[in-house]
Amino acid sequence: LMRSSAASDVYKRQIQIPIIGNGDITSPQKAKEAFDKYGVDAVMIGRGAIGRPWIFKQIKHYFQNSPNGDINIEGIQGLMQHG
Repeated sequence: LMRSSAASDVYKRQIQIPIIGNGDITSPQKAKEAFDKYGVDAVMIGRGAIGRPWIFKQIKHYFQNSPNGDINIEGIQGLMQHG
């Protein structure tokens, strides 16, 4: 993940492509943190799924039942199509 939300804000203003968070996404809470803290458009899960292929369902369930209404559900749905 990007280490600074200020840096991600600069990148998002300068380029017109989706920003995908990558690294240390090992739980639904960390996926949400990537969206909230870093402003990513989607997340990529690698090692977090090794030995835990159900993490995709856990993340989907977490976001679908999240009380926070500003989640980028389209990014999550795109992720789920490939999971």
